[in-house]
Amino acid sequence: MTRAFAPGHVTAVFSAVPDPDPLEAGSRGVGFTVEDGVTVDVEPAKHTVVWSDGRRVDVEPVERVLSLMEVDARVELECDVPVGCGFGASGAATLATALAANVEFTLGLEREQAVAAAHVAEVESGTGLGDVVPQSIGGVVTRVEPGAPELGLFGAVEHDSPLVEYTTFGGLDTQEVLGDDDRMALVNQAGESALDGFLKNPGFDRMVDVSWEFALESGLPTERVVDTVGEARQQGGKASMAMLGETAFAVDVDGVLDRETRVSDGGAEVVG
Repeated sequence: MTRAFAPGHVTAVFSAVPDPDPLEAGSRGVGFTVEDGVTVDVEPAKHTVVWSDGRRVDVEPVERVLSLMEVDARVELECDVPVGCGFGASGAATLATALAANVEFTLGLEREQAVAAAHVAEVESGTGLGDVVPQSIGGVVTRVEPGAPELGLFGAVEHDSPLVEYTTFGGLDTQEVLGDDDRMALVNQAGESALDGFLKNPGFDRMVDVSWEFALESGLPTERVVDTVGEARQQGGKASMAMLGETAFAVDVDGVLDRETRVSDGGAEVVG
């Protein structure tokens, strides 16, 4: 059995970049990884099966990445971030599975190849566009050009590992949002403008401000997220919405939101 971990990832700004080739598809944007994430245990099995909290679950990108790698495995997931709430849980599970499977089955893939397989599985499953590569890198990552590791263009933004408070009210259906052409046209327009502006003057605090401007222009926040972000800002913090989830996050606050994590520079890794 091989264990691997991948951090959660909060997307602050994004625009979708579709392409017939899933290696080339993805998103432009900026976001950050957090200390909490997904740990997986992978071991050989006659047929692929995924378990979480003692029950079988269907996680399409995890099953898909194993199929791409031409192996069957039993995968046990342990999630320390909310699932479906804007923390890239599916991307973390898929990436950790790919890294663990590469070791468990002695596939001999380069790290970039395993990451690329996870990226393709996420894109083809419609569960994410831009989480996997930042989760493999760690830190605050800009996605200047979309795609798998050797095709996209990614950058790092300096930070001091700030504490992040958050409140989540549940999930938004990523597939539904990404599949809504009218909504995505608005998101993409706002995302391109926000990223271009951010890249001219990057910084963590500025990322949070730009993220909230982007969220409002995109029409993505629910009333509960708007109210929670407003509360954090009234307390002197900077706050925005985790894409795509009904989740508000904030920095420079103390006990305003009900959960906390920390920005981390650690990327995904095999841990046992």
